[in-house]
Amino acid sequence: MRTSGVDRLIRVREYARRRWLLLALVLLIILSTSPVVGHHIVGAVDWLPATLEHVGSFCLVSLHLLLAPLHTAFHWLLGVGVVVAIADRTRATVRASSILRGATITPASSSTPFLDAAAAAGLAPRQLCVLRDSPVPAFTAGWLRPRVYVAESLGGRLTSTELTAVLMHERVHADRRDPLRLSLLRFLAMVAFWMPVLRRVADDLADEAEIDADSEVAGRFPIELASALVTLAGGPNPRQSLGSVVEFQPYDLLERRVKRLTGVDAVVRTRISTRALTGAVLALLLAWSSGVMVLHPLPVGSLHATPPHCLDHATGPLGHLFCKGGVLRWKDSECPHRA
Repeated sequence: MRTSGVDRLIRVREYARRRWLLLALVLLIILSTSPVVGHHIVGAVDWLPATLEHVGSFCLVSLHLLLAPLHTAFHWLLGVGVVVAIADRTRATVRASSILRGATITPASSSTPFLDAAAAAGLAPRQLCVLRDSPVPAFTAGWLRPRVYVAESLGGRLTSTELTAVLMHERVHADRRDPLRLSLLRFLAMVAFWMPVLRRVADDLADEAEIDADSEVAGRFPIELASALVTLAGGPNPRQSLGSVVEFQPYDLLERRVKRLTGVDAVVRTRISTRALTGAVLALLLAWSSGVMVLHPLPVGSLHATPPHCLDHATGPLGHLFCKGGVLRWKDSECPHRA
């Protein structure tokens, strides 16, 4: 059994996974918002000329008219997404604040076991608070000045070295400002709430933050941290998230964390499903196709001898989608391009 932490091969694989997850999150956010942002806010150039009305028998003007309402819908979805994201983060912050307001907080300086463990973990006493009634064993909260909160019962449930390992794990979260970083990731994921895959990518990145913190502890206390995880797993499992905090004990990660700390390669599971990916691809295709077609300007009547092509046909844009010869042409007597 290895006691010096995960080996280099596992670390390389985990770092690669984090890079791909972060890249996927950035790309999905860019692709989901750029049809709206690039067209109207940045002021993209109209690259499709109004004189280009057909591609073969395919009528671009009719396609523009059909997809314009869809493009408008994506405008609304983006606006609603910002409101939903703000409401979600506000609710999470209020939930965390209410838990802290209702708890009895004792400074670590008044408790010798916690003070000694904090010193060994490299955690400043002012950053540590002991809760008499805590819903989870330990967590880190606070965006700009994060603090570590631990349940008072940990002093009796863990050995001094196990307690040091737990505090060192939470210190890593505080040093990296993980509460702020992960909250921003969830905010961005909620902006495109109509693509659930984004929230799943953000959740996978939150898992990797736990693994990162474990890796920092594994250099000194791998077995002690694994033992603390197993011991604390016997406690109650919170029914809901505590809000904008980083919890020590995500129960769905227990097996992976214990195995890697004790030198056993663990299966890395993801929340990203094929169904969620398929839905994201379809949603992005709709967003981009509608955005591209709205860039195509409708013909101006004064530039044509006849009324603007496809705008006044009785069949409407759907019935006039194929109108210029070919097998799929429609027999529309009003079409100036009918065969």
